Amino acid sequence: MRKIFAILFFSIVCGLKADAQLNINPGVDTTDLTIKSALKFYADYMSEFKGKKLPDFKKYWSEEDCKRYKIPDLSIYGIGGDYPIYAMAPIKTITYVKPLANDIVILKSVGGWIDTLKILNVMYISNHIIKKDKNQQLHFVKPITFYKQDWQHKDLRNIHYTFPKKHIFNQKRADSLIRQIERLEKDWELKPIQIEYVFAPTYDEIQQIRGFDFTLGLGNSEKPSGLSNQTDNIVYGAGNGENYFHEIVHIYLNPLHPKSPLNLSLIHISEPTRQYS
Repeated sequence: MRKIFAILFFSIVCGLKADAQLNINPGVDTTDLTIKSALKFYADYMSEFKGKKLPDFKKYWSEEDCKRYKIPDLSIYGIGGDYPIYAMAPIKTITYVKPLANDIVILKSVGGWIDTLKILNVMYISNHIIKKDKNQQLHFVKPITFYKQDWQHKDLRNIHYTFPKKHIFNQKRADSLIRQIERLEKDWELKPIQIEYVFAPTYDEIQQIRGFDFTLGLGNSEKPSGLSNQTDNIVYGAGNGENYFHEIVHIYLNPLHPKSPLNLSLIHISEPTRQYS
């Protein structure tokens, strides 16, 4: 995933010419007042992504989400790295806007770039859920909140698991993860960190719950993979079920060595005789 990000970023910065623009696909009813309001809200949000600069989330996300997360939009770093995916896509096209009941609007957009051969390269297809609150103010809703009926939760020590409703929780694998975490904390003299652990059988499902129908890298052979968000202590795991200790280690140790290119490998340098995963 980091390799994909590096190649993509280098390509966009070093050779692909396209002025940033937000388009609306034919078929979107821009005369509908609800749709029109959602379009402006989304356009204002996208306009705040400039380089690594992030929006003022309090203007676009609920007070509850802003208290819980430093970055409430879980889709911003959609393909890894520390560069917002929405700033990386100079061409954005809104393809679908659907008002639902309960003052909800679903908005889909395609982001990408045009290369030197004038071919559109698609980086992502995103899903944004927009809700009007009781004060008639709009805010985004996380997909994992909107589709909560399809997911279940379980708390175990310092891990808050979120996983598909159809999945039968494997307590043995979860207990094994907790033992590994306890050993890591003891060996490194660290305190427990509250971690949100989201897992599913496939990476497609992980990206869907983060707000994407597609991101660069999806559609290839399925294999275990994961992401860690050290800003808000979130782990995403695909194919490893209840025990993706590798990503948990990132949460604990990366903040201790933020400027090191080694990060995870510091475990093996400092503790060469110990095997953690």
